Amino acid sequence: MTPDEARRELGLGPQASPAQIKAAWRRLVSRWHPDRNPDPQAVRRIQRFNEALACLQAATEVNPGSDEAPASPPPSPPAETASDGPLQPSIEQTLVLTLEQAIFGDLQTLAGTLRPVCATCHGSGKAPGPPQACPRCKGRGHIHHVTWFVWGGFTETCPDCAGSGEFQPDCPACKGQGHAAERAWQLRVRLPAGLRSGDVLTVPTPGRESTDPPGEVQLHIQVQPHPLFTWDNDDVLHLDMPVDGFAWMAERWVDVPVPGGWQHMRLRRQHLHYRLRGQGVAARRGESRGELVIHITPVFPDEFTPEQDACFDQLCASLRAHPPAALADWHTRLQDIQPPAV
Repeated sequence: MTPDEARRELGLGPQASPAQIKAAWRRLVSRWHPDRNPDPQAVRRIQRFNEALACLQAATEVNPGSDEAPASPPPSPPAETASDGPLQPSIEQTLVLTLEQAIFGDLQTLAGTLRPVCATCHGSGKAPGPPQACPRCKGRGHIHHVTWFVWGGFTETCPDCAGSGEFQPDCPACKGQGHAAERAWQLRVRLPAGLRSGDVLTVPTPGRESTDPPGEVQLHIQVQPHPLFTWDNDDVLHLDMPVDGFAWMAERWVDVPVPGGWQHMRLRRQHLHYRLRGQGVAARRGESRGELVIHITPVFPDEFTPEQDACFDQLCASLRAHPPAALADWHTRLQDIQPPAV
C-alpha cells in the first residue's frame, strides 16, 4: 500500500497531519470494530485501516515534518473475560406468513446456520496481547539489500509489517478467520396477532441451549397474497363473491368464507355490498379487528331450462292474480287510455 492509497483508505487529504491521521484511524476502527459492526467485511476493513496507519507512520518517519509524535500502533483487542464474551451480530431473516397467520398470530420454528465471532480475538483474527517484533525485518521496519551494482546497496520498507516493525500473529483459536466454526441454530417464536408486510420483529434469544443463536433475531415480515381476500394494509378485508341469482332474489341464507372459517349471512335484493364486523384485521397489534367487506355478484344462467321456464310462468301468473301496488296502479292508468283507431 502506497502513502496515497493509505490516505484514501482513511479518507484523508495529501496534507493531513499525524494528529489527523491518528484521529481518522481511531474513528474508522471504532465504527468498524466487529463488536459493534455486524458487516462480514468488518474484520477486513480493520486490517486495511491498520495497514494504512502503519504505512503513513513509516512515511512520517522517513519524511519528518511535524513536531508531533507519530501515532501509536493499533492496540490489541481486549481479552475476553469469563462473564463477558464478544458481541454477536443480529441475525436477520425474512418470514413469509399466510394471511391467517398474520391475523391470528402463530407459533413458528426458526432455523439457520451462523458463524459466531471468535471469543478469543473478538473477530479481529489476531492473537491477543502486545505485538511482536517483525521476524522479517527484526523490528527495524525496513530491509537493507546489498548489491554488486549499487554502492552500499539500498533500503526498502518491510513488506510484512509495512514499516511498523511489529507483527501480530494470527489468533490460534480461529486460525486468523475472526469467527468460530459454523453451527446450526433453532428457535421457537410465538408471533403476535395483527402483523403486516414490512413489520420488523426483534426476538431476543435466551442463549441457554447450544442450539440457541447468540444475540437477537430480526424478523422481516412478509404476508402472502390470499386466493380469496384482498387487503389494503388497513384494518379492512375485501371479498368478491359470486352468488346464485335466484337465491339473491329470494333473499336466502348463504355461507360466506371468513379468515379462519365460515359465517352465515342473509342476502338482500336491495344490497350488493355487505359488512361483517370483527372479521377484518386488527388496526394495531392487540386492538379489535376491523371489517370484512363482501361484494356480491348475482349470477343467472344464460339460458333457462324448461323446468325453470315453467317456474317463471307460475311466478308471472301469481303476479297477475296479486300484483304489487306499483304494477296495479300502472294497469289502472293504462285502462284510461283509448287504443288507437285502426
